Formats: sequence, C-alpha cells, structure tokens
Amino acid sequence: MRRGNATTLSDVAREVGVTPMAVSVVLNGTQSQSRVSDATRVRILEVAKRLQYRPNGMARGLVQRKVDTIGIVSPVGTGNLYWHEILDGVLLASSRHRQNTSILPVTGWEENAEAIVDFGDGRIDSVLLVSPLLEPNIVARLTSHIPVATIHPNYEYEGAFNVYSNENDGAYEATKYLISQGHRDIAHFGGPQDWSGGRERMLGYLRAMKEAGLEIRPHRLFHTGFSMMDGRARAYDMIRSCSTTELPTAIFCGSDGVAFGVMQVLAEAGIAVPDQISIIGFDDNMLSQITMPQITTVRQPFEAMAKVAVESLVTEVANQSAKRRSDPVDDAEAATQQTRKIVLPVDLVVRETVRRI
Repeated sequence: MRRGNATTLSDVAREVGVTPMAVSVVLNGTQSQSRVSDATRVRILEVAKRLQYRPNGMARGLVQRKVDTIGIVSPVGTGNLYWHEILDGVLLASSRHRQNTSILPVTGWEENAEAIVDFGDGRIDSVLLVSPLLEPNIVARLTSHIPVATIHPNYEYEGAFNVYSNENDGAYEATKYLISQGHRDIAHFGGPQDWSGGRERMLGYLRAMKEAGLEIRPHRLFHTGFSMMDGRARAYDMIRSCSTTELPTAIFCGSDGVAFGVMQVLAEAGIAVPDQISIIGFDDNMLSQITMPQITTVRQPFEAMAKVAVESLVTEVANQSAKRRSDPVDDAEAATQQTRKIVLPVDLVVRETVRRI
C-alpha cells in the first residue's frame, strides 16, 4: 500500500489477490457478470477493514446512480418563521437518514422555475419543495426524472408526495374554541386566498361560524399575508375603520406572525389582549411562546411533516435505484412515482390570549 495516501480499491485487491472489479462489486455494489464467492467476499471485507478503506462517495454515487443528497427548494426573505420551522425539521430528518442536503433558495417561484428544474440535473437524488407556488407543468418536468415531495403545496401535484397539515380542521377548532368562550363577533385575518393554506383556514373559520349560526360580516374579513408586518397593516386598517365600541371581541389570525403584529398594534392603541380583544394564531412557532401574553394557537406538526416528506423521498430513491440495478435499460419505468396525498392532524394549544366573556 502506498504510504501517505488513502487506501484504494487496487490496494485491497492486491492484498486479497483478486481484481479491483471484484472488490468494487463487494464494497461499492458495482454490477458485474463475475460472481464473488462468499469466502472471497468475507476476505475482501476483512482486508478493507484492516487497511481502513473508505469508499469514495463520488465514485460510489456514479456506480449506484445516487449521491445521498436531498435538494430543498424554499423561499427566502419572507420574514415568516414558518420556513425556519420546516427547514429545521427537514435537516433533522435528513441527518437521521444520513442524507446530505443542498438548498436552493428562491425569491419567487415562477421567476425561478427554470432554475428549480435545472436543480434536478444529477447533483441531487430527490427534491423537496417547501410551500411551492409552481404551475403543475413545471413540477411534472421534475417528477419525470426525479422523486419529488412537497410540503403545503398550492396544488396536489401529480407524481409527487404531497404533505399537508389539516389546516381546515385547525381553523375550525380555533374558531369553535372562541365561540365556546362566549365570543360571537369574531374577525378573521386570513392568509392569501390564492394560496391553499389561506383558503383552507378561511373555510374552517366559515364552517365554525355557520355551524354556530353566527352572522359572517364582510367587514370582519381581512385578507392579508402571513407575516408580522401583514398583521400590523391589517390591524391599523381595522382600528381606523372602527370606533372602540365597534371592535370585534376576538380575532382568529392566519398565522402566529400575523397574531404578533396585531397584538403590537393593539398595544400601541391601548387595547388590552385578552381583556378587550381575544387573539388566536396559527402555526405554534417560537413567537407564540415568547409574546406577553403567550398566544393561543393551532400547532402544525412541522417536524412530523418534514419526517414524512424526507422518508418518502429516501424510500422512493432506494426503490428506483434497486429497479435500475435489476434492469439498467428501463430508466423511464424506474423514474415513475405514484401521487400520494398525506394529511397530518393539528392541535389547538390554549395559552393566554383568549378570555371568556
């Protein structure tokens, strides 16, 4: 063995008395017409261990046609802690499966569509899209040759693993809880209605209000984004349009960021939470626990969603790799993936921002 250099396949082969191809078959899973006996396989493994042979990840990836890397596409610059919660869960799940991660940050989905498609050009085994707002035909270009998972997609993308939380039920339970505490005049600071999350949370709110026989007043519906600044802007709008006696007794906010922004503006206006207005958020990110008072909210299972998405991709990559090894010619069949919709439950977390009236 050469001193000062890492042990190579040839070093192991020379020590065992076999060809480098035989060693590669055992250590890297290389396909070969030659059969390696059980005794030789044991000998190769013993020598490789003694010589401290470490497989070359790049070379093994070329052989197995996978690089143990999950690509993550996520927006940046939104000011929304949701992205951080999801990414934390994805990185944790990837680490548990010994997967590397490569992150492609995007400032907008459609304007970065071609870069996203190019991301699946061989540098990653699979791709995870976090809350994508891509047209289905763009995602179809990815699913045609690489496993794809999404978290909170705007569409149920064909050929992908689509992971959701039950946002409709979460919004329903949040609004129902406010009603159970005696509130009848409940405003909703809803998310963007062209996003599935915003729509589902609005529908859950409306369902609870209708079920209770409560009037749904158009001037109590404020469409906004999901950030703290969005919450502040809509809270200013509400206060400008209402006298103190006309304010709602409760607000169901589409996110914790929105709830936090609303609480800031109410505090600036001298309106106490929850004594004068009760607040419920959505997400259960770190903001909900560091505010004074702490925010009653709907907990999304961020870590569990990330875990399901990552495990789905790892399993699919392994299945496709096995298919390619058994039939290297039929790559198209190996690349197919069934569409799956996975919906995880949410929980209401009662803290300090709701008062019984």
